[in-house]
Amino acid sequence: VVFTLGKTQNKTLNELVIKEANTYNDILIGDFEDIYFNLLIKTFMSHVWAAEQRCSYILKTDDDVYVKVPSLIAWLVRTRRRTRFYGGHVYTGYIVGRVKGHKWSISKRYYEQHIFPPFCAGAFHVVSADVVALMVNHTKVRRPF
Repeated sequence: VVFTLGKTQNKTLNELVIKEANTYNDILIGDFEDIYFNLLIKTFMSHVWAAEQRCSYILKTDDDVYVKVPSLIAWLVRTRRRTRFYGGHVYTGYIVGRVKGHKWSISKRYYEQHIFPPFCAGAFHVVSADVVALMVNHTKVRRPF
């Protein structure tokens, strides 16, 4: 388990997080403010780190999500896929929000389509290690949002 955080404006809290990270070696700390707007940066940072680890799958989950680990393992075993795997709660037919200023709004500059392709919600998804590597490498040819 590795926690991914940005920084806060509270210097004391930042120092406590660094102390805990040094104690348990389980926190990645990015050099950005840890706010909702920077969630993509935080997720990408964790994917860059995960791409360099020796593992089969990477689970990304929010801190308020309860994971039933035995059920997760059983699900992964049932899928019988160790490569090209991207799983979680799949959203289909999701209309792209265009309301300026809304936290989920995406400009046509970044995504021109009216409907997103199927995707897994950000609160919980599992990706095989090869897919994480592909996503990280893809940012070399296409700028993320």
